[in-house]
Amino acid sequence: MVTMALSAVDNTIVATAIPQVVRDLGGFSLFSWVFSAYLLTQTVSIPIYGKLADQWGRKPILIAGTIIFLAGSALCAASWDMVSLICFRGLQGLGAGSIMATVNTLAGDLYRLEERGRVQGWLSSVWGISAVFGPTLGGSLAQYASWRWIFLINLPLGAAAIAMIARYLHERVSRTRHRIDTAGAATLLLAAGALMFGLLQGGVAWPWLSPPSIAVFAVAAMAAVAAVFVERRAAEPILPPWLWRRRALSGSGLCALGMGLGLLSVCTVVGPQSIVGWNQRGVVTGSVMFCRYLGQSLGAAIFGAIFNSSLNASLRGAPAQLRGRLPHNVSGVSATIGHTASLGPAAGYLRDAISAATHDVYAGLSIAALATIAVILIIPRHMAEASASGR
Repeated sequence: MVTMALSAVDNTIVATAIPQVVRDLGGFSLFSWVFSAYLLTQTVSIPIYGKLADQWGRKPILIAGTIIFLAGSALCAASWDMVSLICFRGLQGLGAGSIMATVNTLAGDLYRLEERGRVQGWLSSVWGISAVFGPTLGGSLAQYASWRWIFLINLPLGAAAIAMIARYLHERVSRTRHRIDTAGAATLLLAAGALMFGLLQGGVAWPWLSPPSIAVFAVAAMAAVAAVFVERRAAEPILPPWLWRRRALSGSGLCALGMGLGLLSVCTVVGPQSIVGWNQRGVVTGSVMFCRYLGQSLGAAIFGAIFNSSLNASLRGAPAQLRGRLPHNVSGVSATIGHTASLGPAAGYLRDAISAATHDVYAGLSIAALATIAVILIIPRHMAEASASGR
């Protein structure tokens, strides 16, 4: 739980310190990549760590990932400009990918089936606690000490976690030669990385239908096709094809994708873990966690696009007598909100437009929820039966 807390807190503690970071390092136009680089490398590395945990054991993968995370934290604290901070946040994300994949897999290894739901609830509570205390802690450190302490605070916690894992975690791993699926790992990293990059940059750095956006998604699609061919022929694939042929596993992955906010994370992890053995539990858990974080990125991109499109349509359709006082597009809204007194009657129209755009987002969420419920119906009702029948 301590290693999980490192990853969970790091998602929330950084946000409140961004004003101080930008003041010291500059690079205001790049600060969103402080979060995006972390999310990108964390998401694309999760399935790879899951497979490695099946091959070499959970303990070495978790310790190695925690060390990578701590190295990234120390380097983030020593950053000299925004570009270096973004690069080191990417290194942190690589370590966080190991933590997310391995800790959830260990919960399936160490506890009986009837206990796993409760344990996954404990792990999920770490995220809730982090959401409350992370921003407060980050703001306090940035205000009264230095923003660099939001990264340095990870070092003693991580050292304590590594010591406890090394001392108390014991596992028996059969020492056999494994064939590392380097081609599968490379194509999967390229496909997921290009997809995540396109989702994070689309509508922000360039329009969704612009040549750069189309090129990035084309690379993702071609790499995904290549990954399918490679994984079908690999001796020990990173994402085995049988994962998607079994209803219980493919359904859980799609549910995790649809509920990317983690609302169903307990049942979508516990169920699949109960129908596979130790040597497959890492890759199954990693695939579900990968779908969950990919769902977060898809949700941010899709619902952000819905909000922007709705708001742009309202601005373009504004009455002629108000159009001169309103921003011409979404990019100018944030600057306008702080000066609504000068807008006169246009202020009310802008508030209504933002409200309508928000309603459209919730309508989209409702559709996504219904689609997720439809996916849930394909999952076998009893996981034990799915295990026995191979579904």
